[in-house]
Amino acid sequence: MDYTYEDLINAGIVKNSNGECYAKYNEKNSIVHCEGVKSERGLYRVWISNLQKMIRRGRLEEAITSMIECVETGEIFKSNVINRLAKVIVSEDIGLANPSLPIYCSKLIKKDNIEGLTNEDLLNLVYILVKSKKSRLIDNLYYYCKRNISLTFEESFLQLKKSIDENNLIDCVTHLNNCIEKSKSLNKSISIIGLKKRHQIYEVWNYILSLNKEVYEINKCLLEIYISHDKNSGRKLNMIQALLNVIYSKYIKLDEEIEVIDLEWKRNETIWPWSVSYDKHSIKEYIKLNRGSSFFFKYGAYIENKSEEEWLIKLEEKYKI
Repeated sequence: MDYTYEDLINAGIVKNSNGECYAKYNEKNSIVHCEGVKSERGLYRVWISNLQKMIRRGRLEEAITSMIECVETGEIFKSNVINRLAKVIVSEDIGLANPSLPIYCSKLIKKDNIEGLTNEDLLNLVYILVKSKKSRLIDNLYYYCKRNISLTFEESFLQLKKSIDENNLIDCVTHLNNCIEKSKSLNKSISIIGLKKRHQIYEVWNYILSLNKEVYEINKCLLEIYISHDKNSGRKLNMIQALLNVIYSKYIKLDEEIEVIDLEWKRNETIWPWSVSYDKHSIKEYIKLNRGSSFFFKYGAYIENKSEEEWLIKLEEKYKI
């Protein structure tokens, strides 16, 4: 679903046909001079949203342009771009459709911690994500799970183990989510893969890692991605993916090492017209689009190049939103 500049102007995304951004404060329109705007190139929140939408739709040129704009907006946002690409999209939009991807992303995150990722590293990662088969199963399952259940961490952990044995996915995600929420009390020290952690949730990670040795390597990498998150966004999805790897381990096959290609970083001097970046709920504290999750799942979460694995297609259909 594409939008014209007139639509974007009316919604408050841009000021004019040159792509200048503004926000609505106290019913007054003003150019955005907040952190995230550079030389009127655009609003970072719009570009990062557009980047994820272009990856979902398999549109390489537009995804690369969006990623370059995110980085050109300001170096301070580069870590957030890495977080979105290597830590969120890996589970939210791809998941079990490309089981080897967490291994590659974990290596990139380690490299970033030691020497930093180059722009070419990001270009290559965008290429891989765009070309990858995709699945929204993990995010859909989280949408269906029950929130705020009145069980302790220990009670939910027991129910989680039972749900795993029964292959009850909604109950699995429900009790996993409750374990994550209840574990924030930081009342216990747990050792995992050589690290000391204070959240009880790592008891669940230890359990998941112990269940199926066939998927241990992938799940260990998902754990490393989970630990590396700057914020909570995406972490739950990484853990759900590890859980699904255990339940569907017989279908999980590691591909050969992901190909690294040579892409040239080109700074686009013109502002590229936004289109499906507009497919979102609203930008909190900036622009209120007055849309709910149904709009997001219809447009914003739409993906191309879906997985062709029959077992995954059946699960996608069963938990379709």
